[in-house]
Amino acid sequence: MLLPLYQSLIRSVFDFGSPIYGLAPPSQLATLDTIQNTAVRFITGAFHTSPALSLCAEVGIPPINFRRLILRAKFLTIVLQFPEIPVYESIFHSPLTIKNHSLHHNLENSLNRTFKFHYPTPILPSTPPWLFTPPKMMFTLTQFPKNSTSAPIYRSHLQEIISSFSNPILCFTDGSKSKYRVGFVFSVGDTTVEIRH
Repeated sequence: MLLPLYQSLIRSVFDFGSPIYGLAPPSQLATLDTIQNTAVRFITGAFHTSPALSLCAEVGIPPINFRRLILRAKFLTIVLQFPEIPVYESIFHSPLTIKNHSLHHNLENSLNRTFKFHYPTPILPSTPPWLFTPPKMMFTLTQFPKNSTSAPIYRSHLQEIISSFSNPILCFTDGSKSKYRVGFVFSVGDTTVEIRH
């Protein structure tokens, strides 16, 4: 319970604007590392001498400096998709005198490697989402209890709902997660796709 509280109330404040303030000197950014390290020790009940990196691995969150790099890379990838926005030129086509202090150059220096960003072409609908007709939601099945004896009841009522439409296209989804693997399956009409990682 303490970990989600930390992530939503404290780390979310760190995340806000981190691609920009992450350019500050490491000595100033180290203050934030201390806050997360203290929080993680409190969450796990670990000793003050416990290594911070080990505790981050224990609770499954990256150290703050790594998270800043992740958020900066995501921000740069988003900006790269929209060259018409004002910050695009200053980030990716800065003069040499400014380039050494840009987000792009700073990320490359932090990871000691050169990046060539690749991004998917954004799919922009011709109709804005707020003009779409909202889908009709039916919650009639939620009134029945979920147990082993209710399956026939569900099937019966589901069949009634399906038969109330002309030429319906049936779509089903499901997903599962274990400690090391995730998987999902979806079915649309006669096509079924299964993915496991």
